Amino acid sequence: MKKIVIATLCALSVAAAGQASAFLSSGSSNTNAQINNLQMQLQRLQAQVNSMSGNKGGMMTGGLVNTYAPLSWQMMSNYSGVGREMNILNARKAGNIGNGVYLGGEFEGDVLWQHNEAEANWSNPIFQQLAQLTGKSASRLTISNARLSALADFNTWVAGYLQIGVYNPGSTSSGATINGGDGRTYTISTPGTRTLTLQDAYLTFGNLGQQPYFGFLGYKDIDFGQFASVNQYAAPLDRTVFAATGDTVGVGYTNYGFTGTFSLMNPGQHAAVVSATSATQQENLRTLHTTSILNNFAANLGYGMTNGAVTWHLGTGYLNGTAFFRAAAASGNAKNVGAWDANLKLSAYNFDFLGEFVTTTEGIMNQANQDSYYSRHVKAWQTSGDYNFTMMGNKSVVSASYSAVELNHMASQVSIGLRTEPVKNVWAGIEYDYNNGQLITAASNNSAIPGTADTSAPYYVQTFNNKSVQNNTVLFDVTAMF
Repeated sequence: MKKIVIATLCALSVAAAGQASAFLSSGSSNTNAQINNLQMQLQRLQAQVNSMSGNKGGMMTGGLVNTYAPLSWQMMSNYSGVGREMNILNARKAGNIGNGVYLGGEFEGDVLWQHNEAEANWSNPIFQQLAQLTGKSASRLTISNARLSALADFNTWVAGYLQIGVYNPGSTSSGATINGGDGRTYTISTPGTRTLTLQDAYLTFGNLGQQPYFGFLGYKDIDFGQFASVNQYAAPLDRTVFAATGDTVGVGYTNYGFTGTFSLMNPGQHAAVVSATSATQQENLRTLHTTSILNNFAANLGYGMTNGAVTWHLGTGYLNGTAFFRAAAASGNAKNVGAWDANLKLSAYNFDFLGEFVTTTEGIMNQANQDSYYSRHVKAWQTSGDYNFTMMGNKSVVSASYSAVELNHMASQVSIGLRTEPVKNVWAGIEYDYNNGQLITAASNNSAIPGTADTSAPYYVQTFNNKSVQNNTVLFDVTAMF
């Protein structure tokens, strides 16, 4: 960096000397033009020096330890989908990060109010876990997320990413036990932790500026589907039921608008909790032989282009072992249940649109009749959009989304939000969420599925008097990153 500045100064000195000679030979008539020319060149030099050592777009550089806020938003915000290793690889390709360590952090705090039509049937796990909570309305303060990340860029080909954090530290009890309506009782998954947990830890391999191939190894989101969101707080239901996390190794290729990855994974712990906001997010991985290693796999393909002000992307994916499991019964043998995914993203003229559809490869056990199977597969989908604009001089976004999952009953969610950035990298917003059907993320139940020792049921839609439970949530959210 210093050599560039010195070379520039030398070049300007030579130019200045030449211009001074020209000035002496041509007389005083060119005085003003020569002085103006020299001033412009000095201003350009000062701009170059400032760009090398200053703070630009949330990036602070100049030493071994740096920050780059745009990458933190891509890696930790609720808006991001899967395949986040590409954020690191693309930031390196663009020159936004270099050798050294890049620290990042997130704080998300919320004030929640929820009303349900059936007493104590809450859709948000923050309220579900309070066994003593009765009535039809409740409010709560919560730190939804507090995270720290470190990206070590070892060289131009290898980087390591580490993320630790806590979520909802004020809501850490094991949760309420409820009657699921199918003759079983369910214990709600823990919606919070006060202990710092390892949320991501993996290596990326590749230099997209030189080769289109890349790889990754470690604990991370599984490259299957898209599962992005326009909401500041609420997680779409397709993400809750199908987005997966676990130990994985994979390879990928990206060029000419095409990106493809293939991953191998351990069986995973389908009920292991990853995070919790509007719903509890689990690892969502399970295969038949849970003691084997690397017996699960996923493939993800996508193609997209930018044409002027329009950017679009189409994708599809396959996961061999989801959280769902077809257990042995009178009608067949136990087996994995996989899933297919199709997704799209479109951005044009300050509008963004997301669409996604996921379905299991076959039916799963009917919890109400344990010797039969659903005639239809488990399905989930999302349609959402937002509009970016300026409000009182601040960046602002208005968003709306609809997501649904079809299990023993259908559960759906509508989210509408408005957020603004009053201070750089600090977003504050209000959000309204309407849930029709109470999606229960259950850690355990009280009886085994016939033919197995499996006593777990990953998800269940709770009903009240054979009708879907409706919940209304209003919240105020503040999310800050560095």
